[in-house]
Amino acid sequence: MNYLQALVRVKAPGQVQEFQPLLDEMYDLLGRSNLEAGTLNKYESLLNSHRWLKKAVAEALIAWFI
Repeated sequence: MNYLQALVRVKAPGQVQEFQPLLDEMYDLLGRSNLEAGTLNKYESLLNSHRWLKKAVAEALIAWFI
């Protein structure tokens, strides 16, 4: 999570509030023992608009699975 938060601060300075709901959701997701399909659907446009964020979220989820 620290990585995602730092990445947002570096890549989108001044826009942290725009990303905060997704970061909060990721924090919650990574604390669970399971993940349901479609959990991040509401962030699809944000993730598609910021490919660097989409990649970082994918990497965080893969690391969580391993």
